[in-house]
Amino acid sequence: MNKTDKVLNFLLQYLLEGYIFVISVVIPLYMGRRKYAQIAYDKFQVFKKAAWCLVIAFAVIQIIRLILNRRSFRLRIPRLSLTDVFALVYGVTLVVSYICASNRQEALYGAVSWYSGFFTQAVLLIIYWIYSRYFRWHKRVLLYLYAGTAAVILLGILNRFYLCLIDPENYVSTFISTIGNINWLAAYLSVTVPIGIGAYISGILPQICRIPVLLWILAAVTGVFTNGSNSLYPAFLVCLALMLLFGLENKDRMKKVLDCVLMIGISLSLLSLAQMIMEPTAFNKIIGDEFNIVYLFTRIHAGGVIILLSCLGLVLLGKKEIPSRISKLSDRILTVLITAGLIVIIGFPLIQITGWISIPDSLGHNRGLLWRLSRYVFDELPLYRKLIGIGPDNYGNYTMNDWNFMKQLLEVYPGMRVTSAHSEPLTMLINLGICGVTGYLGMIFTSVYRLLAASGETQRTLRIPVILALAVYHVDMLFSFHLFIALPFVFLLLAFAEQLMRESR
Repeated sequence: MNKTDKVLNFLLQYLLEGYIFVISVVIPLYMGRRKYAQIAYDKFQVFKKAAWCLVIAFAVIQIIRLILNRRSFRLRIPRLSLTDVFALVYGVTLVVSYICASNRQEALYGAVSWYSGFFTQAVLLIIYWIYSRYFRWHKRVLLYLYAGTAAVILLGILNRFYLCLIDPENYVSTFISTIGNINWLAAYLSVTVPIGIGAYISGILPQICRIPVLLWILAAVTGVFTNGSNSLYPAFLVCLALMLLFGLENKDRMKKVLDCVLMIGISLSLLSLAQMIMEPTAFNKIIGDEFNIVYLFTRIHAGGVIILLSCLGLVLLGKKEIPSRISKLSDRILTVLITAGLIVIIGFPLIQITGWISIPDSLGHNRGLLWRLSRYVFDELPLYRKLIGIGPDNYGNYTMNDWNFMKQLLEVYPGMRVTSAHSEPLTMLINLGICGVTGYLGMIFTSVYRLLAASGETQRTLRIPVILALAVYHVDMLFSFHLFIALPFVFLLLAFAEQLMRESR
């Protein structure tokens, strides 16, 4: 490699690392002058500018490299993995869906405040391709993630305890930290927190980071408990189950899992203490409402029980090793659990679309109503629309022009419109059709299954944060929606998994 190539590689690595810093620290913490009033718009402008800088700078570096090496350049057919093939299906569907969109103007950037249109999804696919081929991954990127999320989480907890440092003059309980409303924060936490927990469990962090990361985990689970979004609880129940299965692989890993469980117990105990001190109404606002599962756990002091059980587990592990047969069994159970997750994630939108199982309209703050109305929308689409959808992020615009949809929606939500079905697989089925959903979910599950099948020690270690985050995020998405705040982390994980498997060949 000549000196010029070294300089170009140096610039490329810092460009790619700089972009990770932007999406990990800058965008989550950025607040425009209008604070919460235009938070989504302001953040999207940063996202858009950072994306253009990434794409243009990357293209310039590659063009310079091509010119300098033009004599030795040879055109090669790229080797595509199964994940790459599904990414290609997703990308082609995205382009066709945009060209044929019911409203191409809105499809370009997406609905106002959501911004998950063609531009955003195209950037995500570019991220996957660039980072899976060109970036040299290192632990420093985890520092950006921990730093950015720590600030977001702490500000969110302070919000819940009536200490709003962001926009105290216009404080609204549904807006939290520097992310936006509770659903936005839930999506953000559902992908970033499992990455941080998974990195700790895997043992890739130096010993000096143990206490700071455990404190981060304590704050993170408290942020989850006080977020107020019920969609997070089934998602993090899956996280706990996967953590325990990964812990069965060896003694040291199980100790780290129990450390995390201990933090969960301490968090619930602190909330129990707050419940005893505070007025009932004030405490209910902290956790969302009194029907929240955290309310029950704090009332019965489940935190103390969890602390005792985790401490007992740590003591027992100090004397015994985990039998090898259990370690081998954990891999099989993990595969079964992931397969069950695949069935749920595919089966859930099938139930929503077909109506095989009757879902009450009131389920999940009237999500059942949105799912039923969305079923009628999908049923009325012509065949080609069922395959490619109505256009990226066109759900809101399309349904707003459907009289039957809006008439029934306005009976429950007067003066409002919706921009998603509040269940991402269902929303994507309408926006990008069967082909788009197949491409997207194909990327996710081929990545996870390839990691599950990995035999190398490095791959088996580094797969933990990837699988944890992808699983938790997509369980949360069954009740939520895609956001440009969280999606870049998903595609970076896919890129990391792809590069990891390529290196193992």
